[in-house]
Amino acid sequence: MDLMMDETNLSVEILETDGRIIRENNMSQSHFGVGERKGLHWEMLWPASVREAIAAAICSSADGLTVRVEHKRVDSSGVSRLWAAVLAPITYGPDDITAIMVVSHPQSANQPV
Repeated sequence: MDLMMDETNLSVEILETDGRIIRENNMSQSHFGVGERKGLHWEMLWPASVREAIAAAICSSADGLTVRVEHKRVDSSGVSRLWAAVLAPITYGPDDITAIMVVSHPQSANQPV
C-alpha cells in the first residue's frame, strides 16, 4: 500500500474512524509542509472555521458513507487554496469499517483563493 500511496500526485491519508491520522503519503507531507502527522486529528489541520464540517465528514465516512468536501486550506507555501477531499470508508467485511481513506487535491492549483 505504501508504494501505491506514494506513486500519486494526490494527497492521501489513512485515518482511524475517529479521525486520527494513521498514515499519509509523501505528497500530503509536501503539500502541507508539516512533516510526520501520525496520531493528529485530521480536522485540526484545517482552519477553525471549517473544522466542524470536516469532523462531520469524518463521522459520515465512519458510518459507511463516501463524502466529498471542499474548503479553503493553506498550503506549504502559505497560500490559501480551495481543496477538494473525498473521504471513503475502508471495510473488512460488509459492516466492519476499519479506517477512512482521504484523497485530496487543490482545486485551484494555479490560483490562490
